[in-house]
Amino acid sequence: MPVTDGETFVVSLEVFNESAGDIFAPSFVYDLDGCQANRNAVDAIPGGWFDACLLGVTGDWMIRAVVECVGCPADFDGDGSVSAADLSQWLGSWGACAGCPADFDGDGDVDAADLAQLLGSWGPCP
Repeated sequence: MPVTDGETFVVSLEVFNESAGDIFAPSFVYDLDGCQANRNAVDAIPGGWFDACLLGVTGDWMIRAVVECVGCPADFDGDGSVSAADLSQWLGSWGACAGCPADFDGDGDVDAADLAQLLGSWGPCP
């Protein structure tokens, strides 16, 4: 499901091959301006997830991500705003609708929860 403005997403990576001592192997890097508590994690084996700062990591993990912004998911007619025309199209999807764009919460039904999200994006799209 796409991430919208104000939402947080988490990226997790697992190293498949051991890379200790191999300067040409893929690795993780961190910046040099301090570690932000509760923003960087390490899955220690054994032990589970820990705050990386508490384990001695001195910077924030850096991950290169390509993010594609695709406008408003509620703008069904693609005119740049959510309006009555989009509401009409959305109402035509009411009920069981697994995988359809009107199912904003991904529960397999277009219902009142999806209507609340549609109405929350009413007006011009960013």
